[in-house]
Amino acid sequence: MNASQSLPTAIKNTSKRIFLSNHVGCELTSHEGLEVKAYLRQNGHQLVNDHTDAEYLIVNTCAFIHSQRKRLRERLRVLEEGAPSAKLIVMGCAKDIAPDIFENSKPMMMLGHDDLHRLDKIFAEEKPFAQSARPHWNPDFQRVVISLGRGCAQFCSFCSIKKSIGNMKSRPIRDIVDDIKLCLSEGHDRFLLSGDDVGCYGVDCGKSLNDLLQAVSSLEGKMNILLGNVHPLFFMKNYAGIRDFLNSPNSSKWFFLSMQSASNKVLFDMKRNHGIEEVRLGLARLQEDVPGLKLNYDIIVGFPTESEKAFNATLKFLKEFPPHAITISPYSHESGTSATEYTELPKVLVQERLNWAYAIYGSALQKKGLRVETWGDEVDMLNLKSTTLKILP
Repeated sequence: MNASQSLPTAIKNTSKRIFLSNHVGCELTSHEGLEVKAYLRQNGHQLVNDHTDAEYLIVNTCAFIHSQRKRLRERLRVLEEGAPSAKLIVMGCAKDIAPDIFENSKPMMMLGHDDLHRLDKIFAEEKPFAQSARPHWNPDFQRVVISLGRGCAQFCSFCSIKKSIGNMKSRPIRDIVDDIKLCLSEGHDRFLLSGDDVGCYGVDCGKSLNDLLQAVSSLEGKMNILLGNVHPLFFMKNYAGIRDFLNSPNSSKWFFLSMQSASNKVLFDMKRNHGIEEVRLGLARLQEDVPGLKLNYDIIVGFPTESEKAFNATLKFLKEFPPHAITISPYSHESGTSATEYTELPKVLVQERLNWAYAIYGSALQKKGLRVETWGDEVDMLNLKSTTLKILP
C-alpha cells in the first residue's frame, strides 16, 4: 500500500497556503512547532509569510503565564481580522489551561500535545505526521531539542500545565540515543535534553534519569549537551547519574534546578514533596564534585502563604548558593489549581518581593565576581523571558 492509499481521510494532491504562528514558550512547545513546519513542507504545502494570504492559520500556543495569554489574545485578533476566511487551527497548551482565550474565535481544530497526528486529516498528502516527527535545530534555543517525553509525576498546587501534559510518558532510551546519533551524523553537536520535568524520566516504565544519563554520557563524538529542569525531589534520587553526566566531556556543565522556594512552609503548601535542607546539602555536594559547575534556578515569589520570614529564607538561599542563571516569576492564581484556595498577596507586595529578589541576587553575584552573559551563546535569551537573567563567571 502506498502513502496515498494509507491516508483515505486526507485531501489528496492539493497544496495549501498556511501561516504558522509559532510562539516562543517552553522548549517542547517550540519543538512541536518546528515538527509541524517540517511536516507541512514534506507534504508539499506552502508556508506563507503574510497571514492575509493564508487558507489556514495554525497557531502554536503557550499560555503558562498571564503575559503570554495577553499576547496570544491580541495575536489571535490580528490574525483573524486579517484573514477572516482562513480556517483556524490551534495547538499547544492554551486549549486546556486557558480555553477562555478562544471565546471570540472559531477554531476548526484544537490540538493538544498528543493530538498532532489529527493534522493528517487535512494535510497528509504523502507522509503522516508520525513518520515525519523528528528532532530539529531550534533557533530559539540554539540547540537541537531532544524530547525525553511529555508529562510529569507531580501535582504542584500552583501549576496548571498538568491539565495539558498529564502524567509522565517517557520515550525509550534507545529512541533518545538514536535521535542524538542521527543529529550528530548531520553535523549537529549542541543538544538540549528537554521535558516538562526531566528529573522524573522513567518513573512510568521502570527506568530512571540515571539510566538515561549513563547512556547519553557514553556516546562517542564531540558534543555539548544541556540537561533541562530537574525537580529537587529527583535531584537526590538521581544524584550519581547527574554528577557523572556533568563531569562527562559531553556535558555543558549547566544544572537547571526547579527550586521555586527555599521555605519549607511554602514548599509544603506548593506540594513539592521535599524540604530545603536536602537541596542545600545536595548543591553543596555537587559544587564539590563537579568542577566548573554552572547553576540555574526557577524561583516563584509571592506565593499566597509566603510570609516575610519565608521570603527571607529564599533570599538567604540565593546569597548562600547564587546561581549562574535564574528565572524569578511573580505568583498569580491559575484556574483549576489547588493553590487558589489561598488568598493572593497584594500585587504591589509581590512586585516588591520580585524587585528585592533581583536586588539581593545581583548583590550576591557582584560579591562572587560574576558578570551578565547568556548560556545560549549566539542568542539573547533575555528576549525570550523578560524576567530571566543569565550569568557566567
